[in-house]
Amino acid sequence: MKPRFFILLISILASLAVNAQSSRSPYASYTIPSYTDQEVKLRLNQIINAIVPARFDAIVRSYVNTYTVRKRDRTEAMLGRAVMYFPIMEEIMQQKNMPMDLKYLSVVESALDPKATSRSGAAGLWQFMPPTGREKGLKINRFVDERRDPHKSTDAAMRYLKQLFDRYGNWELALAAYNGGPGRVNRAIKRGKSKNFWRIRKYLPRETRNYVPAYIAATYIMQYYQMHNLVPLYPALDLQMTAATKVYQKFTFEQISAITGVSIDRIALLNPSYKKNVLLANQRGNFLILPQNGMLAMHQYLGRPDKPKVYNLLETPIQAPNHNQRLANERGLLPPPPAGDYIKSNYTVRKGDRIEDLAKLFHCTTQNILTWNRLSTVFLHEGQLLYVYLPREKITVKRIESFPSVPALPIAPSVSKKPISTDYKTSYKRYQQRNSRKKQKTKTTLNLKAFAPEQYLFYQIQRRETLVEIADKFHGVTVKDIMQLNNITKKHLPIPGRKLKIKKI
Repeated sequence: MKPRFFILLISILASLAVNAQSSRSPYASYTIPSYTDQEVKLRLNQIINAIVPARFDAIVRSYVNTYTVRKRDRTEAMLGRAVMYFPIMEEIMQQKNMPMDLKYLSVVESALDPKATSRSGAAGLWQFMPPTGREKGLKINRFVDERRDPHKSTDAAMRYLKQLFDRYGNWELALAAYNGGPGRVNRAIKRGKSKNFWRIRKYLPRETRNYVPAYIAATYIMQYYQMHNLVPLYPALDLQMTAATKVYQKFTFEQISAITGVSIDRIALLNPSYKKNVLLANQRGNFLILPQNGMLAMHQYLGRPDKPKVYNLLETPIQAPNHNQRLANERGLLPPPPAGDYIKSNYTVRKGDRIEDLAKLFHCTTQNILTWNRLSTVFLHEGQLLYVYLPREKITVKRIESFPSVPALPIAPSVSKKPISTDYKTSYKRYQQRNSRKKQKTKTTLNLKAFAPEQYLFYQIQRRETLVEIADKFHGVTVKDIMQLNNITKKHLPIPGRKLKIKKI
């Protein structure tokens, strides 16, 4: 009888332990999938064009276990934030011809939290220390910390990583130097008499020694999280479908909220680098990120000719995979899109269609199309029906009467400290008179119809301004367009003060 009693007791205790684990886990009705080392190795080897060759050891196993078992809730939150920041990173990496896989380094550094701050004082998505951040051109003062700016910090990180890669010739050592500094890596190379990271890692500090394995684990989890039943905790749709622009004059978050109808909390969440909820005047321009609909109102208020730059989401939580749908609904992760804000459309694949071309056609990413249609491959076949989701354009009613001190034209704040009338004709006439009296050159972006007798948009060149910088201010305009329209040659470049034709209105 005793053996049976003990067997029964053990089975009861085991059952209670399983139930307790289930109650603690957010996956009340879903078990945490088990996996073997061999499965992880196989998946790592299937990653195409990885900048760090697949390598699986005890350190990588530990990080994978942390992501998939020990801290699943943090992993889900981090996966959800990827839709806000990966598109920004990918565009900058493409501009600088850097590997797209480098975006996974921000997972290791900050878990994709721009407000993350370490004990040593490193901050932002890329965890720059204050001296390094300033060295890379990031402004840090009591009003702004550009280490937390997704655009500027990513740009600085890519410039730094390129320097390190050019120095060492492989990404393992470049990543180690990003974490521990070139000095420590150089000493390890000298002691180990090798430029192979895995041979010299024992001469590096523990954190730096484990940094490359941590990157390998982050790459793995970002590509195979579905295999571990992880459900990304996506932010609200208006935080995913965002647009970015540059503003050059002073704006408070309250003024931006009044213009666009976007709440101050939303503005602060999308723009974490501004400590005092204010964008100060800046000749280089400050990045402002807003929901797409809010940006339409902001651009209409500023009177800018260029359209907002849209950062399409990496994955869209409009539809969830079948096996996670019930769980997602229980946890409230995937609410249906607001009625009237999004349009669901379909497209029938034609012969020769590629998913990359369709992504450009619908202004989204290939990952969007894969997620919306639950596709496991990028290959399409003729006659295949695809679903796409597009935001319905909507402009919020502007309440600019509440803030008459905000200029109706994007004129540099140094022109005048007095409030400018929000009436366009009056404010622009006063601006011309004041400019004529003082006989000083000021930086301004001309309104579309300010000089449009021939139905062209004109722009006055500012001091030290290049044609590339001018072209970047206008949507769909290239340097070649400007040169052809104004009969400019490389030998006779225009001088500051000259008005250029930009494009037809």
